[in-house]
Amino acid sequence: MSIKRSTFLFIILIGLATLTTVFFGFSYEGLGLRTSPAIHRGVLDLSDFDFNKIQLIHLHGDVEFYWEKLLTLQDFNNDNEVCHDGYIKVPGIWNGYEMPDTIIGGSGYATYRFKIKVPEDGWYGLKIKEFDCAYNLWFNGEKVSVGQVGASKEQTIPSWKREEVNALSVNKTLDVVLQVANFHHWKGGAEDVMLLGKSRDVIGYKNQQIAVGFFLLGCLLIMAIYHLGVYFFRSKERFVILFSLLCFAIIFRLLTTGEKIILDLFPSLSWYVAIRIEYVSYAFAVPLFLAFIHSFYPEDVSKHFVKVVFLLGGLFALVPLVTPPAFFTYSPIVYQFVPAVVAVYVLYVLVKVAVKKRADSFVFLTGYVFFFLIVANDILYYNRVITTSYLIPHGLFVLLFSNAFALSRRVTNAFNQVELLTVKLDKYNQELEQKVADRTREIVSQKEEIQQQALNLSKVNEQLTELNRFKESMTSMIVHDLKNPLNTIINIAPMADVPDKEAHIQLAGRQMLNLVMNILDVNRHKVAALKPKPQNTNLVHLIKDAIGDVSFMAAQRSLVLRLNMEGEFETEIDPALIRRVIVNLLLNAIKFSPVKAQIEISVFGEIDKIVKVVVKDEGPGVRKEQQELIFNPYTRLDQQDYYNKSTGLGLAFCKMAIEAHKGVIGVNSVPMQGASFWFSLNYSTFIAKAYEEGGHGEEQPLQAMLSLDEWQALEPYFLTFKQFEVYQVSEIGALLEQLKIVAPSKLSDFICELENAVACCDEQLYQELLKKLNL
Repeated sequence: MSIKRSTFLFIILIGLATLTTVFFGFSYEGLGLRTSPAIHRGVLDLSDFDFNKIQLIHLHGDVEFYWEKLLTLQDFNNDNEVCHDGYIKVPGIWNGYEMPDTIIGGSGYATYRFKIKVPEDGWYGLKIKEFDCAYNLWFNGEKVSVGQVGASKEQTIPSWKREEVNALSVNKTLDVVLQVANFHHWKGGAEDVMLLGKSRDVIGYKNQQIAVGFFLLGCLLIMAIYHLGVYFFRSKERFVILFSLLCFAIIFRLLTTGEKIILDLFPSLSWYVAIRIEYVSYAFAVPLFLAFIHSFYPEDVSKHFVKVVFLLGGLFALVPLVTPPAFFTYSPIVYQFVPAVVAVYVLYVLVKVAVKKRADSFVFLTGYVFFFLIVANDILYYNRVITTSYLIPHGLFVLLFSNAFALSRRVTNAFNQVELLTVKLDKYNQELEQKVADRTREIVSQKEEIQQQALNLSKVNEQLTELNRFKESMTSMIVHDLKNPLNTIINIAPMADVPDKEAHIQLAGRQMLNLVMNILDVNRHKVAALKPKPQNTNLVHLIKDAIGDVSFMAAQRSLVLRLNMEGEFETEIDPALIRRVIVNLLLNAIKFSPVKAQIEISVFGEIDKIVKVVVKDEGPGVRKEQQELIFNPYTRLDQQDYYNKSTGLGLAFCKMAIEAHKGVIGVNSVPMQGASFWFSLNYSTFIAKAYEEGGHGEEQPLQAMLSLDEWQALEPYFLTFKQFEVYQVSEIGALLEQLKIVAPSKLSDFICELENAVACCDEQLYQELLKKLNL
């Protein structure tokens, strides 16, 4: 759109806004004031007035005044005459009214009275626009109350409620009695305009004012939210948020003036809160407007002047928040000079920028001139110099047109620039297409090379990360797992009175050796497969040796180890590796078994010359999701107690060792019902022998199997056995070695059973075998 067309459109919009403001702002009030007669000494004669030409009139003139008297219509209808204190002008305040003995201030109460002669009987309406106090109104017998009228501050409750009253005239006469009480505002009395007209016209006027108020409120609210949203998505434009805040300030001002729409939206809102909202919004609107103009023309508006106005606005906004209404209602008398100075200053700035032909200066100047006149109208209206209406929302409404027009032109210019840049970019793109095609081939080649290098580096990085993780994990776990056995050796070695001292030290040493061997074997397996050195081995004897390795640890937790087998199996295995496998499985069972539990070691044959070894405990078991991972290196169960931590390499070693023998290892478990770890190997020879280590022996006394001389020679050994507990492995083992030397061959089975009972730490079996001695 050309500049001339846009300017012409702007002038049309400004004209429409001006006509709308004049129509809604002046249609009733200015006309009625100029043509209606005045009240003279308490009587308004409208006998010749034509309400069909002028629907509403302003009531003004001299009415009867009764100071500090609260009289009703009934008081005037009695035969007793009521003497008034004089006549007072309405609309107007009683501040400064001279009584015979005093001059009235703002606080107090009084009664107004006057009569109206109408041209014909009918229904008439009376509307009071705004009294900053409480009042009772009788209009030819019809009463309306706003707030609570009282003779003291405690008895009076002010209100801003807008009311109109309708009454039927009698004998072409309307009698008006008005009680007013003010103890909260600096102004007292019937300060604002009272409108008289036919009932339908009064109601129509009220509806029109409410409609205009809601229309302006809707326009301002839409603009405020729109600009707030624009600022949210594009916070660089400072003038946008300032205009939004200005709209919100005027919205609150609009809600608390005119028809007091805020009371329609919030009927229970206190007068004290509503009047504070009015004064605070008035104080903030002025500096926000100045800041908005400064954001458009920062070089022409003084930044220091803006700060001073903001400081004054903030101070005057603070006054209503911390002082009572009787005090802060004086503040507009002083503060009105601030908007007046700001209005003149902004007009000067806009004229200056218009002369300089700055962007959108004509639009802003035109809209602001209208707004400036509206501000001047409101200042004069507030001070009762003129009787028009409060029009600042209408003025801002016109200013919105100016702002919207300026914004639209800015957006249009931005689009034009975008189109121009688009054309240039298309030309540059065509020139660059060939260069891009040439470079693309080179880049693709470089990309493939870089990707290959990145892949190689990623592999190397993964290896280094894995090595670093392995190093850190191994270091932490080895230090942790070696700490307890080393502490045992260090603490027990210098002590002389520790029972089974050598057994404790030997157990700690075996734990450290087993840990070190597991670490070496697992890490060696990462480089090369584990290579066993097979030899013909009796698997049952190997299991008994492994039981002996862990018997002391089992005794410490009062665990019973039971060995069940159906015979002896000879296999081609590496005895050192398989013994460590069995020791690891037994240690694992000991760790997870509760105190005084039982661990069963079962050895039995299966088809195809397979021997299966099962280690069953009574621990918490292994959850199903852990059973697939438990044989991986560094995998540990969650149920480990605090003194049985491990690296998690034991079961990983077991799997490597068994698979190196071409065997199979696994676990069967139900949570909270124990776990059965098993492995199976090939065997070459089976020696059948029904045998259960840890079972009950025969009840026949052992003395019957020996001669008298043999019994007397062996009795001291038997008596010594009774002095030991099954957990004193070292002492019993030494005694058994001596007994094997002197005992006849017929006692070999008994000695073997006794060895197994001690190896399994089976106290019950040990005591049952000693009973056979019949000592």
